[in-house]
Amino acid sequence: MGSLGLGWAKGRIVGLEKMIC
Repeated sequence: MGSLGLGWAKGRIVGLEKMIC
């Protein structure tokens, strides 16, 4: 479950970067 949480957090960060850039 910890790995899944990390993947979700990473996806959120990537999504935010795409919105900003």
